[in-house]
Amino acid sequence: MYDSDDSDMQTVTVLPDLPPPPTNNEKSLQPVQKDTTKYVRQFVPIDEEEVDIFIANQENRGTLKKTTSDLRTLVQFLEKKNERREIHNIPPKELNILLSQFFISARKSDGENYEPATLKGQFCSFNRFLKRHDYGHDLTKSIEFCKTRDALTAKQVDLKKMGKENGTGKADVLTDADIDALFSSGQLGLSNPTALLHTVWFCNTVYFGLRGVTEHYQMRWGDVKLCKDHKNNEYIQMNERNTKTRTGTDVKNKREIPQRAWANLTDQTRCPVEAYKLYKSKRPVNFSKPEDPFYIQENTNPNKSTRWYKSQIVGVNKLGKFMKIMAEKSGIIKEVENRTEIDDQDEGAERHLTNHSARRFMLQKLDDAGVEHNHIKQISGHRNIQSISSYSKLNPSKHKEIASCILGGCDDRIQASQTLVTIDNNMGERNVHQTTTSERQISVGQGQVAPAGLNYIFGAPIYGGTFNINIHSVPDNNPQQRKRRRVIFDSDSSQE
Repeated sequence: MYDSDDSDMQTVTVLPDLPPPPTNNEKSLQPVQKDTTKYVRQFVPIDEEEVDIFIANQENRGTLKKTTSDLRTLVQFLEKKNERREIHNIPPKELNILLSQFFISARKSDGENYEPATLKGQFCSFNRFLKRHDYGHDLTKSIEFCKTRDALTAKQVDLKKMGKENGTGKADVLTDADIDALFSSGQLGLSNPTALLHTVWFCNTVYFGLRGVTEHYQMRWGDVKLCKDHKNNEYIQMNERNTKTRTGTDVKNKREIPQRAWANLTDQTRCPVEAYKLYKSKRPVNFSKPEDPFYIQENTNPNKSTRWYKSQIVGVNKLGKFMKIMAEKSGIIKEVENRTEIDDQDEGAERHLTNHSARRFMLQKLDDAGVEHNHIKQISGHRNIQSISSYSKLNPSKHKEIASCILGGCDDRIQASQTLVTIDNNMGERNVHQTTTSERQISVGQGQVAPAGLNYIFGAPIYGGTFNINIHSVPDNNPQQRKRRRVIFDSDSSQE
């Protein structure tokens, strides 16, 4: 309502209808401050520096140690060149020249040349270090480092001409005779704390496929459980942790089957279940929680206590020398202080046995027994079948038998009847060649279909491939004499 006088005009503000105040049965629309206690528990405060430290701590210890050692060698070389800058601060053009010179001139501290694989490892260490510092160039791909790659390749070829890289640094494979010697000498067995500790380690290696030192060192007591199957047979089963091929980055990369070791009912001294049960009974009760270390120190005076072991973890260095110590004390290899005084005929002193020798023994044993590589992979934990082929070697005894065939005196066991069935790629014709072996080999050319019998066996057409079929046939004591047919060859000579 307005007065007639404009100067006395009054403004009336109309307020909107407000909702009634909430009742006891209705929730208030006002924001309520939530309890942040659970968020503190859910998200741990962390800064950028701690992120870098955490990432570095998850790197493989061996890789980190190798990178540090190789960088130290490169720094020594750069100091000779009066170069004080960090390599990630050196421009690519200058660094390319320095690295190419390094790979050609680098030597060991005693003046000997490096092995080709060692130089390749140094190259990878430098590239890893540069990536970590966001250098912006990849040594393996960038065109700026072509000369470095060429120098490395040329040096590797030169070293090979000198006889380097012949596998001398690899761990030798244990044999059945070596295992017998370890048990007979008391280095393996159940008779004392040290032998039992070695036996548990050996069983974990050959049955669970554990590698070297790291995978053993990170084991915890709760990782291994004693179980029984439906027939009441005892076995031990392991829960795998971080490994070389399964680091945890790929959630789909898991063991296809659980790691298990069944009881040896014929020989308890070599039984993994019996060793585990005895090891469990001799451990301190207060140091047998699931999170406690699996490998613990022996009691120095077990006669004064029923416990053979004490509440102290076995160190990395001691754990890494288990096989070497056992091999020396059992006489498998001889401890030689001066390698230059080794007799050429002393084979025991030349053998290189490490913890990895036990794992190689397991792989070689399964391969010699004819176990499929796909099945071996599930035991050993390899990522692919191709990796197993690098471990599968001709064992010395078989090598000796085969070598005896070269100049005669071939063992009858090696001779076998071999039937070679070949399907030609172009014509599709089958040529059958019969020799004197019990092994038959069928080779099918690419693009050709295998014989119908094989298609029936596998339930589908087969194209290409080689199939080895072993047929054990009993020789006929009264072979029937075959009639000989005279063959007359036509001559195309113009003199006829």
